[in-house]
Amino acid sequence: MGFFLSAFCRPSPPHGSRFLEKYRAFDYTLALYESCHRIDKAVEEIVATLGPARVLCVAKEVTKLYETFVVGPAADVQGRLAKASLKGEFVLLIAPADFVL
Repeated sequence: MGFFLSAFCRPSPPHGSRFLEKYRAFDYTLALYESCHRIDKAVEEIVATLGPARVLCVAKEVTKLYETFVVGPAADVQGRLAKASLKGEFVLLIAPADFVL
């Protein structure tokens, strides 16, 4: 098991889809920091590029008192984020393609 950390170097939408395409078949979890201003677009790109069934975790305010985690298929996570406050610090964890919850 392992992971790949990309700290704020993922290109802004719409160029992020090239980054995601590059790591589509990556064998490990991708961990990406994302700005509160781009988190909704980043998840939208994940759904469009990696597919709605790709397992994703959006972690908000990690290590803080009110940390939250939204986990599931990317399309479900996208729907739940649409109803949530998008202020704060975010980490995206993208599971390998063959990962099953």
